[in-house]
Amino acid sequence: MKVPASLIVFLLIFISCRHVEKKSAEIVKTDAMSSVPKATDTINGLPKTTEPVLEQQDSLRNSNWVDTLIVDYIEHSDNELIKLSRKDTSIHDGWMFDRLQKRGVNTYFVYNIGHDYNNGDGVIYASDGWVYIDTLNRKLYEYQVTDESLKEWKH
Repeated sequence: MKVPASLIVFLLIFISCRHVEKKSAEIVKTDAMSSVPKATDTINGLPKTTEPVLEQQDSLRNSNWVDTLIVDYIEHSDNELIKLSRKDTSIHDGWMFDRLQKRGVNTYFVYNIGHDYNNGDGVIYASDGWVYIDTLNRKLYEYQVTDESLKEWKH
């Protein structure tokens, strides 16, 4: 029984690509998880030990609490640029995940708050501000550009 050489080559490439994808995903997951410490947290007065947010089943992209916190910030922020975009109904503020950053003992999700803007040459993303979200206590901090510090946001 003769099997065309091209079929064998195709199958070998297909199998090796799937193997590399699985290894890459494992490496990314392992690297991200190793930098986030485990912590004890209390919710509603009931002490319980939790895994850091990144190790929970809901991933960063599917974390409703992060989206809810950012939407709440946009709706109630004192940031002048965000206030202007709230008044102008043609501007729709959004957010873009930038990075995971460790500052001291805390780990933060860093988001760029902004909107799309057509400058005549094309559409660009205009930044209105930066926010840091503590992954363990689920608090939002505004980045202060003037002194490069974080200020806890309370509304």
